[in-house]
Amino acid sequence: MLVGGGVGLGLIVAFALWPRQPHSDLALHPGEQALNNYIKIARDGRVTVAVAQTETGQGIWTALPQIVADELGAAWETIAVEPAPLTDAYANPLAAEQGWPKGMRLTAASTSVRAFEQPLREAAATARAMLVGAAADRWNVDPGECDTADGLVINGVRTFTFGELAEEAADRSPPRNPTLRPAAKRRLIGQPLQRLDGPGKASGKLRFAGDVRLPGMLFASARLAPPGGRLRSYAREAITSVPGVRHVAVRDGWVAVVADNWWTAERALKAANPIFSGSRSAIHPRTIFDDSLAIGSVQQWFSRGDYDGVTRGSRPLAATYYVAPSQHLGLEPLTATARYRSGELDVWVPTQAPEAARARAETAAGGAHVNLYPMPAGEPAGRALEVDAIPIAIALARATNAPVQLSLSQSASQNHDHPSGGALARMTALPGTGGITAAWKTQVACVDGFGAALAALSGTDPPRKPARTGLDGSVPPYGIPNVSIESVPIEAPFEAGYMRGSPQREFAFFTESFIDELAHAAGIEPLAFRMALLGQNGRLARCLQGAARLAQ
Repeated sequence: MLVGGGVGLGLIVAFALWPRQPHSDLALHPGEQALNNYIKIARDGRVTVAVAQTETGQGIWTALPQIVADELGAAWETIAVEPAPLTDAYANPLAAEQGWPKGMRLTAASTSVRAFEQPLREAAATARAMLVGAAADRWNVDPGECDTADGLVINGVRTFTFGELAEEAADRSPPRNPTLRPAAKRRLIGQPLQRLDGPGKASGKLRFAGDVRLPGMLFASARLAPPGGRLRSYAREAITSVPGVRHVAVRDGWVAVVADNWWTAERALKAANPIFSGSRSAIHPRTIFDDSLAIGSVQQWFSRGDYDGVTRGSRPLAATYYVAPSQHLGLEPLTATARYRSGELDVWVPTQAPEAARARAETAAGGAHVNLYPMPAGEPAGRALEVDAIPIAIALARATNAPVQLSLSQSASQNHDHPSGGALARMTALPGTGGITAAWKTQVACVDGFGAALAALSGTDPPRKPARTGLDGSVPPYGIPNVSIESVPIEAPFEAGYMRGSPQREFAFFTESFIDELAHAAGIEPLAFRMALLGQNGRLARCLQGAARLAQ
């Protein structure tokens, strides 16, 4: 649990077999009362918010509790956060809209606040009504005469702390349609509050997956085959000659060493010099994108107006842009810890999709019951969406009959990275009267890294063509009447994966670079050109004006 003000830092991650009240999935510790699935209050006034989304450094373990504190009327220094349990109640509400499996719990695509602001605000309003009702009963007054602020229920000069009312409030029936706090009474939204995870990260007290320590735990390092490759050879005698080595595991796709400590395992593995088969790909993949765009099967992804009709017989302006695939380069290596205990399997892993990770662990364990403990992700760019290390850690724990923490070296993690897909775009546009663009077309060749990551989670083959999420952000946000967006799938010689902000960042670069070219061709100042193209999009117009003022 992370607590505001840096007090009581630690991390509660025991999700399985929690005690529950009938109306809440939350674990209750002595002195705590659950008011719903998101909020519990302790006798000392601490308000704990259950957050379903993974903290990857994006600040979601502060932003979502901030919404709750504002609606509830809590004092920020009393707010704590803990991971929500793995139940259906915490599925991402935007999963279907994003094209993900319905009911999936997933932290990706900047959905956290958009998906959970309303549920959390309603949960906080519900808790506030229950606290106010309990206080009003004590005072024998109408609840409408009471309010909350700074962790207190207030009626004139009389106050009760949330902690004093928690037990009575938890026994009340929640209102069906709680009244949300009006915007004028919101005091915390938009304020630069101290991050709840900040003190723990600064002091080193916040535990990541690599910090898990269990009695009798062994440590492992591994080397993994490249896509389509297999282990060809390794020097086993070089491993067994290293003191402290406990076990050597060899599979077609990987080799691992288990030892008393990680450095011993890594040193022995390096001495073994494992060699894998696999085809060597080109150093620069640009030619693959060029060839795909030239001869690939074109698929219409978005259409507005009649681009072909408007541009027939004309010579539109054209430009081509390319962004290469890029690695995540995170500080946290691939890691997972597994332990068999009393016929069950415990797994600790950094993951942005905890339920899918648990399913992956259950498959690797042959259907055994799995208690999954999703840890904060120390790699912020999206690599934690996939859980490659889980099956290997499980195999090693089973073979050694001991808890095993698998951690790849930094170089091995980067060699086995699943980079962003990259993209190549050929863009054409037809200027209209006064420089206003009348028609716009984008043909883009890209690899659907996000779709590939979802497929890896579910154990299915990656999609051969980009899914809908794969081209989000490719439609220009301007008032251009005739627009055509076409996609060309690529069969890349590497395993692509999810990269935070990709491919939207690539499409934004393509679009805005081409807008600059069009402005230059029209002889119009780039900001004025954009403002003229925005049409009725007042929000983006204000955004651009604000950016221009800041940049002077």
